Amino acid sequence: MKSIPLLSLFLTFPLFANPDWQNEVLFEENKLPARATSYSYQTESEALTADRDASRLLNLNGTWKFHYSPKDTERPTDFFAKDFPGEGFVDTPVPSNWELQGHGQPIYTNIVYPFTPKESFEEKYDWKGPQPPVPPSIPRDNPVGSYFRDFEVPADWANDSIILHFGGVSSAFYLWVNGEQVGYSQGSRLPAEFDITDYVSSGKNRLAVQVFRWSDGSYLEDQDMWRLSGIHREVLLLAQPKVSLNDFFVRTKFDDQLEDATLEIRPKLWVKDTASKLEGWQVTAQLYDPENTPVFEHPLATPAADIYKERWPARDLNPFALLKGEVKAPKKWNHETPHLYTLILSVKDETGRLVEARS
Repeated sequence: MKSIPLLSLFLTFPLFANPDWQNEVLFEENKLPARATSYSYQTESEALTADRDASRLLNLNGTWKFHYSPKDTERPTDFFAKDFPGEGFVDTPVPSNWELQGHGQPIYTNIVYPFTPKESFEEKYDWKGPQPPVPPSIPRDNPVGSYFRDFEVPADWANDSIILHFGGVSSAFYLWVNGEQVGYSQGSRLPAEFDITDYVSSGKNRLAVQVFRWSDGSYLEDQDMWRLSGIHREVLLLAQPKVSLNDFFVRTKFDDQLEDATLEIRPKLWVKDTASKLEGWQVTAQLYDPENTPVFEHPLATPAADIYKERWPARDLNPFALLKGEVKAPKKWNHETPHLYTLILSVKDETGRLVEARS
């Protein structure tokens, strides 16, 4: 008989679980790992210009449809459907903060959490402020902004991977594409990227985002600043080949006389085709001086398969550099002579054809 109440407790417990934005063990779903900023170019000469508008990029900034809910319990729950007509939604610019567009109230505070319970202000407190809320709960009305817009994928991206990039969203958000939930993210000042290749189609596509002003992550984002919300940094659609450069770590080491340097590069690959396709493929690197003159007589090169299939022994004895080159007497950067070098990383197939270049 005593097991019945316990069983009932186990069966009903999920009903009282915290929502994602108040769950300290969940801060992302289906989000890609963070990576260095770069763009995929079709030629090395385009990569050398560092003009991202010449890359595989579609800018989704501009006018979006928007709905403001002062409470999370009043947020719309059907707006992400591909055929949603948009009743009750208005135009808003992206990127922007919704408080600066007339929705909700900007808040400036230092050490006092902006979602501190009203009851805490009714009690006597000293210079440290009222009794703070208890993580991970948000004990105040949590405003929600719901966004959507349509877009078309360029026809020449048909065989590429499609990545959706958010430069910054405050403070937590869900993402849908064509009515299907893609993922979730927290981290107001960090980019969030999602692979939406399997969610998009030719013709019109619908992108929908629902943003929560506060989340359990807001406890860690407690700085002396204005508290503003929304999609506050750019939104980009990025394409990259199914085998491409996905990330890289670059460092330079000078000799004891600080005259000559060693360039060390650790690239990571994005492989969505079979790994066997990498036989004969290469990743190459060329460094250009401030006058755009190549530094190396021949580009540095390493087999793509060695990068993708790298194994990690228990004691982590792998060398850092997968590509390494010596640079004689480089021009050093300082605030009076800010010399900049440009590094071009390229992926080439077994015939030597350039698949992509990044800078």
